[in-house]
Amino acid sequence: QVDWLKQNNFGGALVWALDMDDFTGTFCHEGKYPLISTLKKGLGLESGDCVPPAEPLPPITEAPISSGSGGSGGSGGSGGSGFCAGKPNGIYADPNNSRNFYNCLSGQTFVQNCEQGLVFDPLCSCCNWP
Repeated sequence: QVDWLKQNNFGGALVWALDMDDFTGTFCHEGKYPLISTLKKGLGLESGDCVPPAEPLPPITEAPISSGSGGSGGSGGSGGSGFCAGKPNGIYADPNNSRNFYNCLSGQTFVQNCEQGLVFDPLCSCCNWP
């Protein structure tokens, strides 16, 4: 399965239930963490070539603003409408457009929209079929 990940250009693997790995090495008799060890070996991460940068990257202090359209939960501009002023953090339906919703964070307004054909559903705070 690791070969399939590499052939299809995936950037890594996910283990759904890490607690199912034999962390003591007594059950499978293949050493500690046989699942993770196999992934590490198969992805070529045992060589030590994967090292952190010499200096840490500078922190990101402000979220980028994009005006892209479409995309599930795609972000739009922030702050402009003032919709979120005085509101608690959270996600709110746009009363004027069923595809749009507001993501409020610390009084800032982030306008987001659902993919074409979907509408914002306040019951799940998600994009859903109409």
